[in-house]
Amino acid sequence: MQENVKWFVLMERWLTNGESPDPIAKSILRYRLPLRFAEMLDFCVRYDVNDDDRDLVIMNLHQHCREKFPGFNSVKLYVDEGEDSPCQE
Repeated sequence: MQENVKWFVLMERWLTNGESPDPIAKSILRYRLPLRFAEMLDFCVRYDVNDDDRDLVIMNLHQHCREKFPGFNSVKLYVDEGEDSPCQE
């Protein structure tokens, strides 16, 4: 695994006024994934991993994010290779 590669998940939560389902505000956070998930994702990218195994990694990743940030939904999974990237750890 390359040392400078960081996997992130963009997460968001839509807030309502409690009376209407229409959103009135949106909260967004960018979360750097723990090393164990980054290594699994790197492996999936580098090697021809079958769809079932890749889907299992993604499913576990989504579950981790839901447990860590209740009420937020995973929107985007991406790699950021730059230094000094703000993130939630």
